[in-house]
Amino acid sequence: MFFKIHPFEIKHRHFPNKKGFILEKEGRLSEVAPLPGRSTETFEEALEQLQAVQKGWRGSLYPSVEFGLYGLSAPSVSSIPCALFLYGTTEEVLQTAAESYGCTVAKLKVGHWHWTQALEVIKALPFQLRIDFNHCWTRADVEKLCSHLSPAQIDFLEDAGCQVLGFTQASDETPSVPSLRVWKPSVQGLPPPQKKVILSSSLESSIGLQHIAALTQSHQIYPHVLGLGTILHLEKDLVQNSAFIKEGKLHFPQALC
Repeated sequence: MFFKIHPFEIKHRHFPNKKGFILEKEGRLSEVAPLPGRSTETFEEALEQLQAVQKGWRGSLYPSVEFGLYGLSAPSVSSIPCALFLYGTTEEVLQTAAESYGCTVAKLKVGHWHWTQALEVIKALPFQLRIDFNHCWTRADVEKLCSHLSPAQIDFLEDAGCQVLGFTQASDETPSVPSLRVWKPSVQGLPPPQKKVILSSSLESSIGLQHIAALTQSHQIYPHVLGLGTILHLEKDLVQNSAFIKEGKLHFPQALC
């Protein structure tokens, strides 16, 4: 398989720089970028496998490589429903949320906060929330927070580490309790067709985000609001015409389609 490989490095606010590769074939671009600390493969291992594929090697692929090769033939998507991504200090989260971009759903990462801080912010947010604990809280603190919340405002609790009566659970790992699966294609590879999953970003550029959105078509993923709001935290994109959020959707410029 012939394609060109171009290394890159991008930066999102609050996160370390992420290295990867842009694949180029017949005017199409795709993205291969393992997520440090989460992906099974390293940056170097992904490159080694890409070079082997160029030479005709066929076999099981690393998740980030599988996703990148998929992107070279993925269908075009012009827009997709999107959740805001809220992360940082309480002040930074409220500042980001002040411009809703028409979104009604937001993901809020609270693993680095005390439960009282999280509660104060949640009360100020107008969105249906996906609260991500990243397994950083004790069961007691999760239950304290939830005792002050209405399940009607909470889309799901992600990686809370425990079940809380009345609240939907979710996980981007292999769940130990019944829950929704949050699926990161750069980390987990392509989801099974017609799978009920929540597609989510692993800090991709606009290129990778569009190909996550494309999975809803090619793999017939059930309709949902995708977790692609990380675009708001991307300091410099890999393309000149970046994706943008408007009226509750992530829009992809024609140059990306």
